[in-house]
Amino acid sequence: MVTHVCKHGGQKMFLTDTVQDLSLLVRVSASIPEFDVALEGSTVQVSGKLIGSIAAASEEEHEGEHADGEHAEPSNCPTEEAMKDTTKTTGTPQMEYYLEAVSFKEI
Repeated sequence: MVTHVCKHGGQKMFLTDTVQDLSLLVRVSASIPEFDVALEGSTVQVSGKLIGSIAAASEEEHEGEHADGEHAEPSNCPTEEAMKDTTKTTGTPQMEYYLEAVSFKEI
């Protein structure tokens, strides 16, 4: 189920699995220019590429940088920041995953 679509360009949406209470960040790709905010509350099926990276242990040390050394775009999304905050409880690097959507449909 779509719990949130970022209103700043529709570049991200968040899915929640109500059975296991898991959340997944989904980002647009070249084949999908943006997600419509009207998708919030809908159930969708998404196909794409699962991408993982090691999260920085300290945001100050690695602010704005990916694990591959490229600079990341600032999040500016409170929903995404809240998801990241839940992975920082141990103080050790954690894996962060998101899905780069190639296609999706409401089901």
